[in-house]
Amino acid sequence: MPERISTRTHCMPWIHNHIGPQWASCLLDDVKPLKVEEWLKDLPLRKKSKQHIRDLMRQVFTWAMKWELLDMDVNPMKLVSIKARPDEEPSTKRILTAEEFQQLLPLIPVPFRTMVLVAACLGLRVSEILGLQWGDIHWERLEIRIQRAVVLATVGKVKTPKSKSIMPLDPDLAALLLEYQRSTAPNALPEQWLFENPARGKPWRPSHIQQKWIRPAGLKVTGEDAVGTTFDIRSQVCFASSERMSRFNKNCCGTRTSIPLCKSTPKPPAPKSGKLSARLCGWFYRGGLNGRFWTCEKLTN
Repeated sequence: MPERISTRTHCMPWIHNHIGPQWASCLLDDVKPLKVEEWLKDLPLRKKSKQHIRDLMRQVFTWAMKWELLDMDVNPMKLVSIKARPDEEPSTKRILTAEEFQQLLPLIPVPFRTMVLVAACLGLRVSEILGLQWGDIHWERLEIRIQRAVVLATVGKVKTPKSKSIMPLDPDLAALLLEYQRSTAPNALPEQWLFENPARGKPWRPSHIQQKWIRPAGLKVTGEDAVGTTFDIRSQVCFASSERMSRFNKNCCGTRTSIPLCKSTPKPPAPKSGKLSARLCGWFYRGGLNGRFWTCEKLTN
C-alpha cells in the first residue's frame, strides 16, 4: 500500500468495494489481463477510477514478482487497456475570474476566508495550509516555511521533497495574516496552528470547510458546483491577461510579488534583478506553478 495516509485511505474503497469481491477468491495465475479488462469495462465508473483500480492490481502483481511467487517477465496488468464509456464526458477545470473570486470571499467567514486567500496567493495544498504554525512565519524577512502537512488529522511530511521550502511572503498577504493573528490568536505560541479549531486545539477538518462554506459559496457565485475545496482554489483562481504578464516580466518592478494562479500556462522566464528576482522565482516555480498572475490587492479589493 502507498506510504501516505491520504493515498492509502483513498485506495481502500477500491479494494473493499471492487477488487476484493471480484478477485479475492482467485489465484494470481487465474487473473488474466483480458478478464480484468472486460470486468473493468462493465464497472459503472469513470475512466480515471478504473485506472486507479488497475494500478492497485498492478502493484499486487509487482510484489508477487518480487517475492518470486510468479515467474513472469512482464506485469500482466500492463496489458490491460482502459477506455472511457461512450456516455462519459471529459472533466474540465472551472477557472474563476477576478470578479468571481472577489464575490466568493465575503461569503466565506474567517478563518476559512483567510485560508482561501493563502491557497490563492501561495498555491499551497490544503494539507500544507493546515500544517502551518505561527513559528513558520518570519515577519521581518517576509518569509514563510512550508515544512509539514496535516492529512486526516495526522501531522506528517509534505507531499514531495520540493514542497518543503521557504517561500517569499507578499507584504499585503503578510499584513493580512498579521491582522488575522491579532484578532484570533494575539498570544499565539510559535508551535500553535495558524488555522486551529478552538474547540479541539487542532487544525480544522477540510471536509467541514468544503461542505459548509466553500462549496455553497462557489455554487452561489458561479451557479455550478465549481469550487470544491481549498485545493481547487490553488488552481482555479482567476488569471490575468497575457499582455499584463508580459509587461510585468519586462519591467520586473513594483512593490508587490505577483501570485501564480493557473496551471495551464507556460512557465515565464526568471527575472534578473536582485531581491525581487528571488521573491518572484519563489512564486513562479513553486510546485510547477506557471505563469499568469494577479496581485493580492487585485484579489481582495
